[in-house]
Amino acid sequence: MNERSCDCWLIDTDDGTRAKATWLSLHDAVRLRDVAGQVAEGYTYGPDWWWSTDEGWTAMLEVEVEGQPSVIVEMSEVCTLTPLAAITSRPTMLAEVTRLIDAATAMPSGEEHFVQMVLDEHSTLDVTVRRNEHRCKPGPRPTRPLL
Repeated sequence: MNERSCDCWLIDTDDGTRAKATWLSLHDAVRLRDVAGQVAEGYTYGPDWWWSTDEGWTAMLEVEVEGQPSVIVEMSEVCTLTPLAAITSRPTMLAEVTRLIDAATAMPSGEEHFVQMVLDEHSTLDVTVRRNEHRCKPGPRPTRPLL
């Protein structure tokens, strides 16, 4: 992606750096801290515009917390948003793909396994492995003539 065309919002992280909102939302898990001190860890799609009947469009951020209601805050109320994993290194990518292939040899036909790895501020690598079994051809002789 051309960095000059990037207009991502910047959000503070726990370590004091400012990160691009798109990059933060590519991670499977993030930690949100708001101005009231509330902390939520979970998955986010990143900031987006939400319609508020009182004020029109409002910038909001939702974090889906496992086993609990989602936490939704206005962007102006976000203190920090921190990824709980880093950009995936090449050795880690290769290990993940190898693990998927190894698992595929033992899984049932038609089942898929998937992994997504963060490459950079605007890119992920999505790898899906599916095992398929194929029956014998041409198969048993038909019992009646084909019409």
